[in-house]
Order: sequence, then C-alpha cells, then structure tokens
Amino acid sequence: MKPIVLVVGLLVGVGCGKSLTEEEKKYVGSYEAKIEEDVLKFTLLENRKIEGNIKKHFRWKIVGKEIHIGGKNQPRGTYLSVFKIEPNGDLTCFEIRITVDGEMGRTPIAFPTTYKRIK
Repeated sequence: MKPIVLVVGLLVGVGCGKSLTEEEKKYVGSYEAKIEEDVLKFTLLENRKIEGNIKKHFRWKIVGKEIHIGGKNQPRGTYLSVFKIEPNGDLTCFEIRITVDGEMGRTPIAFPTTYKRIK
C-alpha cells in the first residue's frame, strides 16, 4: 500500500506545478547571439527550464523587467545570468551573479550580449 501512496503523491506533486503567466508565455522560445564566429543559442521552455548551450539544469524566471537564468553550479553556490528585456523582445545579458557560501558577487559584463529572438 505504501508504494502506491508514494507514486500517487509524486504524480500529484508533479502535476501541481505553477503554470506560466501570460507575461511569461511571451518569452517562451528560442534566442541566439553571434559572438565573433561562435553562435550561442538557448530556448526558454514552458516548464521554466533551459535548453541549448546553457546548462540544462538551469531554470528561468521573470523578475521585474529582467529574465534571470541560473541555478546551482557548484556544491556551495549558485550562478545567475541577468538579462534585460528589450522593447522588441530580444534579451541582453548584462550581469552575472555568483553566490558562494551565502556571499553574492555581481559582475557587470563589459560588452553586454544581445540574444535575438528566433521566429
């Protein structure tokens, strides 16, 4: 009986994820940037995960007029890329925030990178 209760509990927990707001749905999709000869791509998925050149275990969320992409990148800390939402829907990465042992450091990007929305 206990295994059945556990499985049902897991299914209910997975199904109860918070759905995207209308604002968040506008940004689901693929983005790319060209830096010299490299092409960087990522996709913001409806389950708030990331797919592409960025680590797959990272997640995204909207905070004010920014999109934050990040997650745990080491045993004692987190990594966060901060993107400004441009009026045309493109995303410009302008800051990296790394937290280690509760101490956060902010690193402004000298040459911000704009990721164009791929239609």
